[in-house]
Amino acid sequence: MKKYKVFLSAESEEGRESFCAVAERSCGKNGDEFVFSGRDGQYRILLGERVVISRTGELAYRLTLDASEQTQAVLQTAFGEIPVGVRAERLSVRSRGESFFLKAEYILSFPDFTQKHRIVFTAKE
Repeated sequence: MKKYKVFLSAESEEGRESFCAVAERSCGKNGDEFVFSGRDGQYRILLGERVVISRTGELAYRLTLDASEQTQAVLQTAFGEIPVGVRAERLSVRSRGESFFLKAEYILSFPDFTQKHRIVFTAKE
């Protein structure tokens, strides 16, 4: 596995988090996957036909971003599990040489409200 420098910025109505880390990249039939640790958990980002963002830790989830359909996910929190719909409004995945880029805007639909999110991810060897 190759090592990559990654940058992740996640923004919602409740605030913004951004950090840099070192990730391991693996290539598979579904795309390129990057695994790295953040401030409060471990992340896996799969860049392929679909984008899958997973996080473990106090807040855990596995979000699938698909530009053509809404997907379902479960957020695992200290207060229990919360079902949520995930709808990608904008999704851009690019690669250039050994550099990878993701920009996405998506809506999380909770039982009683919706919340808009934006993520920017870059990975460079």
